[in-house]
Amino acid sequence: MMGRLTRNDLMAAVSTLLKRIAGGVKEFDDPAVRRYLGSLEEDARLVQRRAEITRDYQDLGLRPPGWQPSRR
Repeated sequence: MMGRLTRNDLMAAVSTLLKRIAGGVKEFDDPAVRRYLGSLEEDARLVQRRAEITRDYQDLGLRPPGWQPSRR
């Protein structure tokens, strides 16, 4: 549960950050600023992807493994 709450808080923060970056892209025409904002967006999306991966592993090990039939 703690992991889920932390992930949700992190995802909300990243979402807010991405919105602010998008606002900066609309506001500034300077190519250097836009490159900088682009690199910030890439970093924010990387954090977002890593947080999403944790969702896949949150329940790992909480339930006993299930047997799968083998194919011959």
